[in-house]
Amino acid sequence: MVACRPSAKPATRARRGDPLVWLLLGVTLAVWLIETGGEMWRTSHWNHYVYLADAFLNGQLHLFHHPAESGDMAIVAGKAFIVSARSRHCD
Repeated sequence: MVACRPSAKPATRARRGDPLVWLLLGVTLAVWLIETGGEMWRTSHWNHYVYLADAFLNGQLHLFHHPAESGDMAIVAGKAFIVSARSRHCD
């Protein structure tokens, strides 16, 4: 029976990946951040569905808050309702 001995090779650090992959990732991230122009770090002004969730939690279908831009809302009798742009018709 042969006893197992530790390898005589010196211990090497584990490789963290190919440098080319990290370079491509960094360039892609930099281009993405430059192209978004900082918009990524700001909150959206299209909070209609957040307002709709708030209305549902309060037992209503109309929005409590009226955003400055109506976007996909319908104003009926002074109340704002979300209007879905998608319609599914069954034939």
